[in-house]
Amino acid sequence: GSFYQLDEDEISVFTQEFRVNSPLDARIRGTGGVYFLKGEDEEISNRKVLASGVAALQTVANLTTEEVRNVAIFAGVEADITERLTVGLEGRYSKDPIEVSNITNDGTGTREPCGPDPICEETFDSLTPRLTGFYRLTDDVHLYGNIAKGTKPGDFNATVPLDPDTGLPDESFRDVDEETMWSYELGAKTQWFERRLVANIAVYFNDVEDQQLTTNIEGPGGVPQSVLANVGKTEVWGVELETNFVITDNWTGGLIYAWTDSEIKERYSS
Repeated sequence: GSFYQLDEDEISVFTQEFRVNSPLDARIRGTGGVYFLKGEDEEISNRKVLASGVAALQTVANLTTEEVRNVAIFAGVEADITERLTVGLEGRYSKDPIEVSNITNDGTGTREPCGPDPICEETFDSLTPRLTGFYRLTDDVHLYGNIAKGTKPGDFNATVPLDPDTGLPDESFRDVDEETMWSYELGAKTQWFERRLVANIAVYFNDVEDQQLTTNIEGPGGVPQSVLANVGKTEVWGVELETNFVITDNWTGGLIYAWTDSEIKERYSS
């Protein structure tokens, strides 16, 4: 019953973007726009499959509804510094309102409290820049690099374990902070043998703070319970190689290789 469940969810997502670009053949080019997203994940039913089989089902205590929105404005400029060197700077400002609520699964529609309030709600603001550089070493060898920041909005745990001392929900597990990442990448896009061989390589490093991961804790009666938590800091190194060779007019072959080394540098456990 803790691991085998029949779960029915209804998910809807709506997105809309409006973008304006300046002429692409200009030496200095720009873009800007607005973006909107609205999504809802509603749990319709959730029943545990007991040891005696599908015929024996147990209704889960509550159902979770999560609503998310993202409203963003973005702009960028790209300039040809020389005939070989191009640089660009972009920025995006986003607001992410998130609401999470629980409905008692007994036909009454009663909202379970989310801490002191009937609904968990929070708005997360973020500003994410990106700096890019592109250098044409030759007509067939192009070098590039970029630095960018990314975010994953915070969230809430719809259900939290009970405090063994008070018997009430332990609200220290309720909130999940925003996850942030700085990424750094260097690479080359090349062509050889009269452009019969395409070989691209990239080296990257990702620095993740307040990483969101699912972790298991001991719930009431010693039953394991999963919650989302900010577990600490992670570093990721990686290399990617992609090749494609035109053997004949009818045959092509290639090799793709990826190496990743990720390590949790700091880990926080409740």
